[in-house]
Amino acid sequence: MIRHVVILALGLVAVGCTPSPEKTCDKFFKLEEENSEKKKKDKDDDDKKNEAIEKLIKKIREKKKEQCPKAFGAMKEDSPDVYKCFAKCVNDAKEYDDAKKCDKGCDGFKDAYKKAMKKIDKDDKGDDDKKKSKDDDDDKKKKFKDDDDDKKKKSKDDDD
Repeated sequence: MIRHVVILALGLVAVGCTPSPEKTCDKFFKLEEENSEKKKKDKDDDDKKNEAIEKLIKKIREKKKEQCPKAFGAMKEDSPDVYKCFAKCVNDAKEYDDAKKCDKGCDGFKDAYKKAMKKIDKDDKGDDDKKKSKDDDDDKKKKFKDDDDDKKKKSKDDDD
């Protein structure tokens, strides 16, 4: 009896848990990389154009990997049902092509994703402004320190 309750509880926990944004992103990009490797084997590796394109794709992919958990975290907060649908779909996908279709299979995904991207862009911009402001403050402090040092130096020269 107790064993059945434990198994049932574990089953409910497994079914009820929504994968984290990090897990969802990792799964999506793992499938994408596997797909990319399959396609790469089919292409001629000596072609210089392919190398340049691959480098560009790699840079874009890295940027997306960086933003993905932030975007899905924001989506999970603002549109939990849409996120849950998408995360379940991606984590259940066996192939990249299946994962790519998850956005279309979840009603409201496009709008929720746009909203999440605006939110993280705003947050990133705020972080940039804070950093810029801190850098400006540091520059001002340095300038005042330099001015104080100059005054001390002048007064010391005057004493001599």
